Amino acid sequence: MWTYLVRLILRNRLGNLIIILLLTGVMAYLASSVKISYTMARMLPESDSTSIEYEQFKERFGQDGSVMYIGIKEDEIYELDKFNAWFDLSYKIREIKGIEEVLSLTKIYYLKENDSLEKIDFFPVLTHRPETQEEVDSIAIVIKNLPFYENFLYNKETNATLMLITLDQEILNSKSRVQLIEDIKSVTEEFKGKFDSEIYYSGLPYIRTVTAKTLQEELLFFVYLAAAIAAVILFIFFRSIRAVIFPMLIMGMTVIWVLGSISLFGYEITILTSILPPLIIVIVVENCIFLLNKYYDEYRTHKNKVKALSRMVQRIGTANLLTNATTAAGFAAFTITGNQILTEFGIIASINILVAFVLTLILIPIFFSYLPAPKPRHTKHLEKGL
Repeated sequence: MWTYLVRLILRNRLGNLIIILLLTGVMAYLASSVKISYTMARMLPESDSTSIEYEQFKERFGQDGSVMYIGIKEDEIYELDKFNAWFDLSYKIREIKGIEEVLSLTKIYYLKENDSLEKIDFFPVLTHRPETQEEVDSIAIVIKNLPFYENFLYNKETNATLMLITLDQEILNSKSRVQLIEDIKSVTEEFKGKFDSEIYYSGLPYIRTVTAKTLQEELLFFVYLAAAIAAVILFIFFRSIRAVIFPMLIMGMTVIWVLGSISLFGYEITILTSILPPLIIVIVVENCIFLLNKYYDEYRTHKNKVKALSRMVQRIGTANLLTNATTAAGFAAFTITGNQILTEFGIIASINILVAFVLTLILIPIFFSYLPAPKPRHTKHLEKGL
């Protein structure tokens, strides 16, 4: 089988290379539209009793992850200038596109029973921006007589107060949420000097956005780091630039396939699938080291490049296939857990490990068949046991 495969690879080098490049181009196009997940990962199966109760809760009370909080610990919040600053901040944030509502000490409501219509009406406590300290003092008395807001919007013991910002759910589930959170922080920072307290941010939208942004930055960081380490290892092993450049090209192609397959299956990059590109790079390096080591060793023995490439595939192909297949099978086991995030990870990981094996097995012989024969200095150190 391996003899036939070697002939198929080497006799149709250009055709195989064009097909792989075209497929990689398709995957690159799909990868360009891959999205980062901005929602909380589902850790329990949909059939789990806790998940069912959670979904019923959301149906009755609405989404739980659309409120962002801004907090300060201000002893003199009812002082005119500071109270008006909090007032201005509340209404300026409300004007940002994507904000549905803002609730704060300067933008709260009281309830009044409507006997004629048999319902409860909502009325704002503040109808205009206070102009005197006396107005603020009277407003403070009204607020303190509304016990519903105590320990919810303010804590009279610690003098902490919150601003609750309800965000548009559609924007929260898209990449536009990053800009929305940045807009809120930008507006808030303009008022930073008007308070003695540090300004704090919290809430699921804020936490998820920060996590997603960190995920994106760390994904790129670890891909570059893994690629750099791989390049150093390959150069140390083979003392050849060509033994670094062409495996690096294969690494780049496999990363494209990983991102493209995520988009192809309709998945998003999650905290688990984000580790796949560096993982695939490591697997490609391992495959390349085994293949190139055998190629240089064979060439050093008989000085026949074609024969060395042929024996490289025949004698290392089986070992690499078994190694990659068992690794892929191990990751594929995650697909039966019933956990959505693990299932997605298992599918993408198992498929791309096999893709990495195929790309390495085909491209290494093709690339090195077009290159000049190895120089003695590239194989001399292998005699020492590498």
